[in-house]
Amino acid sequence: MKKYVAVIVLVVLAVAALWGNFQAIPLNRIQSADVLQIIMTLFVIALFLERFMDVFLTTWRAPQSEQLAAEIQSVSKDLEQNPVDSELIRQKEEKQTALAEFKRTTRTISLWSGFILGMIVALVGIRALFPLIDARAFRSLSEVQQSLFRLLDVLITGGMLAGGSDGIHKLAEVYRTFMESTKIKASV
Repeated sequence: MKKYVAVIVLVVLAVAALWGNFQAIPLNRIQSADVLQIIMTLFVIALFLERFMDVFLTTWRAPQSEQLAAEIQSVSKDLEQNPVDSELIRQKEEKQTALAEFKRTTRTISLWSGFILGMIVALVGIRALFPLIDARAFRSLSEVQQSLFRLLDVLITGGMLAGGSDGIHKLAEVYRTFMESTKIKASV
């Protein structure tokens, strides 16, 4: 089923590209410092969001996680006394499965919450792509193209922020390394 959805999306995008008459979006002439400023702004926001999510999820989800971990530890101690007790083995496996499922659900909640919060940040105007384009030329594009660009910018910014500060830090490091190697090649 997922394969069919992907094919349908690709066909819709191809039709839109052929008949949409979308113009190329002119980019700003930006300096390395401008790119780093954009990345660092997103990095700081991601740090704030991560801290918020940590407090939010710890307050909400940690007590049940700790309870499951304590139950596993209790059953494990009982198993040390009776290592072949099939009922204790089954209980431990069930509790370990429950804890793993609980952690998976918590990660899913965290990612979706981060994505939604990241999109809210983008909706209020802090975006990853918009600073890269020429705002005056952007206004000359069709309303449909402007709307699609805004949607894409909100989705990308939300995704970047949901990925957290570590991912944005890695992006900044890749960019810094690229710029340094380019500078070295240019000076040779």
